[in-house]
Amino acid sequence: MMGDKAGIEATLSKAVHHVNQKQRDRFFDKIIGHFKKDGGVAGKTLAFWGIAFKPRTDDIRESPALTLMRKAVAAGAKARGFDPVANQNAVAELAGGAGFTICEDMYDCVQGADALVVCTDWDEFKSPDFERLGKCMTRKVIFDGRNLYRQAQMAQLGYSYYSVGRAAVRVE
Repeated sequence: MMGDKAGIEATLSKAVHHVNQKQRDRFFDKIIGHFKKDGGVAGKTLAFWGIAFKPRTDDIRESPALTLMRKAVAAGAKARGFDPVANQNAVAELAGGAGFTICEDMYDCVQGADALVVCTDWDEFKSPDFERLGKCMTRKVIFDGRNLYRQAQMAQLGYSYYSVGRAAVRVE
């Protein structure tokens, strides 16, 4: 942090950073919770849309997606990722690690996935073809870290849907 480099204690910045890191843990707990009845995430494939830490950039420093992808692989899942701009940086960062695949197309990314995890609010993710999406996935499950979709719409389309700060939609 800049304050540390300047020899100034940055208590507030450190606290904000700590809270942001804990939010990633809480979000991953939603994923773990959903798959608990199915023996956990081990052996599952999770698709991640948005690897850059924010849209319209290829910057992956402090990327929530990379944190979540690493947690998924550490728990025994396969992580497939797609980003409209940051794919090349993600490939370099993950360095071909076992369990990680970076895809060139958002629908290829979800092909055969047990769930989709939306991490960055790129415009192309805001209104996907949900019918096509559902046909690509083995299960219609979305974890939306950006609150891009409406809960009622997800329920109507038959998706189990988890977002931030809102009640989950569970479709069995």
